[in-house]
Amino acid sequence: MKRLSLSLKLTAASLAIIFLLASVLVWRSYAGISQLSHSLETTTEQNLSAAIQARLHAEAQAYGEQMAGYLNSAFRISSLLEGVIEDSLTNQGTALTRDELNGLIGSVIRSNPDLSSAYAYFEPNGYDGLDDFYKDAQQLHSRNYRGNFDSYWRRTQDGQVVQEAVDVDEKYLDAKNEFGQRESEWYLCAQDTKQPCVMEPFAYSLGQETIVLTTLNAPLLVNNQFRGIAGVDIELQNFQRLTEQLSQALYGGEAKATLLSAQGLIVGSSHFQSQQLRPLTAAMPNRGEQLSQLHKQQKYFEDETNIYLAQPLTIEKAK
Repeated sequence: MKRLSLSLKLTAASLAIIFLLASVLVWRSYAGISQLSHSLETTTEQNLSAAIQARLHAEAQAYGEQMAGYLNSAFRISSLLEGVIEDSLTNQGTALTRDELNGLIGSVIRSNPDLSSAYAYFEPNGYDGLDDFYKDAQQLHSRNYRGNFDSYWRRTQDGQVVQEAVDVDEKYLDAKNEFGQRESEWYLCAQDTKQPCVMEPFAYSLGQETIVLTTLNAPLLVNNQFRGIAGVDIELQNFQRLTEQLSQALYGGEAKATLLSAQGLIVGSSHFQSQQLRPLTAAMPNRGEQLSQLHKQQKYFEDETNIYLAQPLTIEKAK
């Protein structure tokens, strides 16, 4: 998510369900049966191909379930935060004050070490109608020229949880990047659709380190009126580790595993790390476009030298 206070640079953002493209470029070991009769060779090759396909499917499914479970767990936290805030918005008698809700958001990230950040952003007077009262307030959640309530907590590189002030105008940046996605898609998606959104991965720099994240959020609605969003960010380094493990687990490391976004961008990969957050077509010019769509079709494809298998990931509640 792009936030001016962190000088973050959004590289890709769009509504997306992330999926796994697993076991790309598995070398087929059929040459050794050439001394057999053509009939036996054909039968053996077919059996071997079926066995390879079955193993690839089983391994990809297992690792895909781990990845989907991680994302769905984070989305449930986002949904819980959404429910608490919407209850506060609709029950003024028991509504949380800004300080109380701000503290709650901080506790969410403290108690969930896998989260990179947790947040709630609101439209002008979208929470309590007290923006004028909070203009130029000292509290970080309202420290802006409008008095707008925006609460953002993040985890630092050394594991500390800190809160930072937010530039209230960054929510509405609609300049498009090279992939045609708006700079503030993380906010505008939920505003436009009034549906939960999972964003394309993006990168930002903290010191000398660049971290890849995705954000999962939901709109805050009162009588179907959009009031803001609540959500969480998670780092994708665990997905990189899982793709590498999958590659090493198959055929002596000859398999290649790549995690793609729905837009076809490389999120994690055992062999294409230098192309992270670039389209698969950049790493595989001849096959990238076809393989980016494989999860929508037969999910399995083979040519003269390679076997390809795609395993979709399902994210609950995501549009």
